[in-house]
Amino acid sequence: MRALTDARARLLVRADTDSSIGRVADRLYFAQGFGYAEGSVGTNGVGTVLEFGDSVHIVGAEHFVESLQHYACAGAPVHDPFTGRIEGVLDISCRSENSSPVMHSLVRSGAASIEDNLLADRNQQQQALFDLYSRTDARTRQAVLAVGQRTVMTNAPMQTLLDPGDLATLQDHVRFVMVRRPEVDDRLDLPSGTRVRLRGTTVFAGGAVAGMVGVVSVHDDPRHSRARHTRRAPVPQVTAGGSPGWRAAAATVGRAVQNGEPVLVIGEPGTGRFTLLSQLYRQAHGSGRAVAIEPEQLEAAPADVAVQILRPGPPEVLPVLRDVDRLSAAAVAEFLDALGGDAPLVAATATESAPVHDALLPLFHTSRRCRRCATAPTTCPAWSTPC
Repeated sequence: MRALTDARARLLVRADTDSSIGRVADRLYFAQGFGYAEGSVGTNGVGTVLEFGDSVHIVGAEHFVESLQHYACAGAPVHDPFTGRIEGVLDISCRSENSSPVMHSLVRSGAASIEDNLLADRNQQQQALFDLYSRTDARTRQAVLAVGQRTVMTNAPMQTLLDPGDLATLQDHVRFVMVRRPEVDDRLDLPSGTRVRLRGTTVFAGGAVAGMVGVVSVHDDPRHSRARHTRRAPVPQVTAGGSPGWRAAAATVGRAVQNGEPVLVIGEPGTGRFTLLSQLYRQAHGSGRAVAIEPEQLEAAPADVAVQILRPGPPEVLPVLRDVDRLSAAAVAEFLDALGGDAPLVAATATESAPVHDALLPLFHTSRRCRRCATAPTTCPAWSTPC
């Protein structure tokens, strides 16, 4: 008799060699829909496999339940070939006097065949992603990450390289860049402060993006070596928004306002760009507050706005130029001329889908790569909040 269960030890399919053993199985509730988890039935050829994650051969009195002690069961786990998770158990059962070590070999071979069929049945995109992931993992001892639309694969070094929050943020970044660039070589500052290098290749299948496979390493940048050996200043935290992308945005902008650096936040209207700046600045500077300067105000009097920003004032005030992508080239030029080369402490917001004048970008600096201008060099003058 053969049976296949799900990952919770519930029988999905049973094939009987003859009607008599089928009737016995029915009396023992070894039938479709019934569960054989070890916590309920004790040692058996299904639940014990799930408990230990490996194949077993249970014969006669090795069963916990007395009514099963006349039988022998061999079970093997069926793994998802992409995630490695156990998706079910293949079980072969017979009367104990007919048991043979061959049963154990047969059930393991059968489970392996099911896994091969699962791999073959997956769609073309997942197959292409898995193929490149397998080849990359075979060629390197470094951490390898593969991210698809619904699939994430990591090798053992990748699983121990980053904490869960950093790994989630890295996956978000990969999903963003894989639909924009065929190859990446990015340096990223993750929420914990860890700086990593991602070298990735986008996988295409059937004319569509299947995902990206990348090699990840902790980036040894001499400019950051001192920071790794000294205590980091605490980065202000915000509670609004719990996604990894939002936490990454808060960490990047938080470091900028903590260190008194100009920062440009790019994202669609309504994503909380000004709110993020305001909350982080207030947390970093106690009674500090962000003051919005609307684009209409700057467009009408660029020089006056520049004088206002340069004029000495309360240190707890952060001027925020809102929606600078809406400014005309003439207004930007007049504003920069009025600044006269000075670099004031200022923040700004812009819309991701609209271009920001290149002349304005040097006012802002941060080491994080900008999503808007992802094809720019490694150090980018702007950074965008993930939607």
